[in-house]
Amino acid sequence: MKSTNFLKQSLIFIIFLVSLIFGLYINENLSGGGIYDYNIHKRTIDDLFSKDLIYGFFNYDKLSNTHSPIFIILLSFIISNNEFLGRFIYILISSSVVIIFYKSLKLKYKTNSLYLFLLSNFFLLSPYYRAYSIWPGDETLSLTLFCFSIYFCLKFILSSKKKIIYIFFNVITLAAASYLRPIYCIFSIFFFFIFFLNNNFDLKKFYLYLILNLLLAFPAYYYVFILEVVFFSRYLETINFVTTITLVYLTIFFYLTPIILLDFKNIIYRFNFLNFLLTVSIYIVVLFFFNYEHTAGGGFYYRISKFLFNNDLFLI
Repeated sequence: MKSTNFLKQSLIFIIFLVSLIFGLYINENLSGGGIYDYNIHKRTIDDLFSKDLIYGFFNYDKLSNTHSPIFIILLSFIISNNEFLGRFIYILISSSVVIIFYKSLKLKYKTNSLYLFLLSNFFLLSPYYRAYSIWPGDETLSLTLFCFSIYFCLKFILSSKKKIIYIFFNVITLAAASYLRPIYCIFSIFFFFIFFLNNNFDLKKFYLYLILNLLLAFPAYYYVFILEVVFFSRYLETINFVTTITLVYLTIFFYLTPIILLDFKNIIYRFNFLNFLLTVSIYIVVLFFFNYEHTAGGGFYYRISKFLFNNDLFLI
């Protein structure tokens, strides 16, 4: 029975993976922003290595890229010998999110369901995730590492033996995700409260969590605040928080779509007056303050709205 289930899972994964590889072959870019960002990354690689790596690393804020220099260095090694092969390898790396997400679901729901595995492959249907797998972007690798941190958090909480190694790996993988996309560092606070509220989170584990986070955060702190290589300053100067939060919400909503459709009746049943007021309030804020000025990117629902209505109707 287990071998049959494994074969079915393997077949499902291969089908989704092949669709990504076919996307690589035809240069698919459904999200609209994959190629645009990738070309910026390639120009940054040329600029970064124009003199030498050390010079580029310590003068990264002079380049026109708000993405992590760690990712740019990593990408340069992946595509240096053969760009097409490098992009293919990156697809394989990005698709590993399916496996780790599925393992997390298995821990949470204590089942080896084929349905859960099918849901895990939904990542590879996302136009956003597909685009930044085919056109390597830090979005997919950082999300994969973040999923690893969730997995190790669940391992600590749900396993009978609260091994300290799970906390260690949680911190390491979250730090790696944060070095690729700094926004993930805020989840260290979230994980701390989850660990802290657990009965087996003693003083020893607290010190380990704190010291590990401080040690791993120090290089980034030194780089940005001491050396003042604030490479994301241009982004912060122009950020519209309503637009950013709306697009992040829509990305999460896309991944939750199959679960919402399957549980639609219960969601409607639980919808109360407070939910209604909150929905109307958010609607008004988005209506007046949402402003996405880029010609590329925006995610699945934004692109659908633009394609069908040539406006932001789907978002508000």
